[in-house]
Amino acid sequence: MLFTWFERELPLRSTGLDRESPVMPGTVIAVSRERFSALGLFDPYLEIWGGENIEFSFKTWMCGGSVLQVTCSHVAHIYRKPLHADVARMFRNLFRVAEVWMD
Repeated sequence: MLFTWFERELPLRSTGLDRESPVMPGTVIAVSRERFSALGLFDPYLEIWGGENIEFSFKTWMCGGSVLQVTCSHVAHIYRKPLHADVARMFRNLFRVAEVWMD
């Protein structure tokens, strides 16, 4: 196991340029538990990962919410190695999202 830790201070830059986005990036979500629950959580038929960000973005927009890029936010994501991307499952998830949310 190899781990490298470094600290990098970035100034919080609330520029007032927070803007709506059509879809949130995968792996990044900030939502209240109540809103998440009201929107039906994540689709239980999506497997592993892939497409959940698009599915949740569609739900949010179509149910009166919005997706924002907040300029002063900081996000860290840790991937476990080795990262195994199951492309077949990812495409299955994306097809399901399209079938459920797109006319």
